[in-house]
Amino acid sequence: MGGLRQQVREQAAAAPEKISPLQADPAKTKLARSIERAEKPDCKTRYSSFGLLAIPILAVQSAREDGCKW
Repeated sequence: MGGLRQQVREQAAAAPEKISPLQADPAKTKLARSIERAEKPDCKTRYSSFGLLAIPILAVQSAREDGCKW
């Protein structure tokens, strides 16, 4: 393990411009989508005060990814 660390340090010192952080995966994993869904407010409580006027809002929100959760 120590030898591997030494090799990485030597390579980093020799060419620091070649070392870059890992690129983020563009496709969201199931876990990432679940975490985002958990952060969204609940539809039942978010628009409950609008009554029947909430129906078009809820329809649009459910079609989009950034809407509330059911």
